[in-house]
Amino acid sequence: VEFENDEPGRRSHALQAMGIDGSRVGALQFELKYRADKIVDGSQPFEKAGLQVSFHNFRRLMGDVIAVHCVGTSEWRTAAGKVDVPEAAREIVIRIGLNGATGRLLLDDVSVTPVRR
Repeated sequence: VEFENDEPGRRSHALQAMGIDGSRVGALQFELKYRADKIVDGSQPFEKAGLQVSFHNFRRLMGDVIAVHCVGTSEWRTAAGKVDVPEAAREIVIRIGLNGATGRLLLDDVSVTPVRR
C-alpha cells in the first residue's frame, strides 16, 4: 500500500480495528517491510509515519503507542516493533501510514503476532 502527503498534519492512513483480551495477551509483535521517500515528522508527537496502535477498553481510549517509526529516505527494509498490551484492553486500532507526517511511504507484508501474558 502507498501513502503520499505534502501537507503537515493531514491524515493519510489506513485503520484496522479488532478485539483483544488484554488479560490473556501481554504484547503484540509487529513486522513490516517499508520504503520511505523524504518522510518528515509532523509537529505533534503522534504525527509520525509507520505503524501505531491505540488501545481501548469498553469505555475509553487507554493509550496510543508507536510500534514502528519510519522517517527520511530509504530503500525497502524490514522493521519490527513490540508493544505491551494493557491488561484492561478489549479493542485495538492499528493505524498504518503517514499519520500527519509528510513524504511518501510504501508498506508491504504487515504482520502481527500476539504474545501470551
